[in-house]
Amino acid sequence: MEQSVLDGTPAPAATPAAQGTPAPKKANVGVIVAIIVAALVIAGGVVAAILIINNNNGDKKDDKESSQQTSKKDDEEEKLEEEDEDDEEEEVEEEEEEDDSTSTETAYSYTSNDAYFVKINGKKYDFNSTLSEVENSGFKLSSQAKEKTVKSGQYLILIDGGTRLTKGDAGIGFTPYNDGSDTVSVSKAKLGSVSVNTTSLESAQSVLKKITFNGGIHLGSSVDALKKAFGTPTKLDTASYGDTYEYKASTYKKFTFKVKEGVVTEISWTNYGKFAQ
Repeated sequence: MEQSVLDGTPAPAATPAAQGTPAPKKANVGVIVAIIVAALVIAGGVVAAILIINNNNGDKKDDKESSQQTSKKDDEEEKLEEEDEDDEEEEVEEEEEEDDSTSTETAYSYTSNDAYFVKINGKKYDFNSTLSEVENSGFKLSSQAKEKTVKSGQYLILIDGGTRLTKGDAGIGFTPYNDGSDTVSVSKAKLGSVSVNTTSLESAQSVLKKITFNGGIHLGSSVDALKKAFGTPTKLDTASYGDTYEYKASTYKKFTFKVKEGVVTEISWTNYGKFAQ
């Protein structure tokens, strides 16, 4: 007898494919994904943190190097400023030493023959020096002056620039005198007077300021230094254009100084040797 399907005929067994490995649960996959994502986030954060730390360290290093460079630059500038200040102090000290050396030079009384000299390049020339000896200093007589003679017991006033010893633009006034028994040339005559005065020519002024007299007085000396070296003048004339200090021992033996605005602008002395006694 035939049986129909409806009669409960057993259904065919399931195929292997239908009986395969159970499918993974969706909840487990989500957890794994979440863990991976969290790990990546953490890893990324660490990397970012490292980068930030490194960047901060780099900035600090740059700041430190910049600070060191700035500090080094400041130290160098400060050192240069100190060197400049030291140089200025040395210059001031040198100037002070020059002033001290000037003020400590022996100042003889203007009544003594020892006071009557002129010092050129460290060499003294006095009323017993001949004009040819003074030429050894570099200041020279004019050819006009050399042609002249001075008789015994006389002094000579030359004109037209003949009364000057010159060196470049600088000039020293002089008067030759003869206290011997024979007539002599101007070159062999003695130095009866000397004078120097301030000039606007810088080349001449720089030379003349180095010429010194009794007590170290020179063109540009202060009136205080003058008084310290010579004392109270025998005569003082004041005027708007300057003052005149005279220290007179006798008619042919004296010093005269012109002073303007507190400094010496002209120096002259006269001493005709035995005629001045």
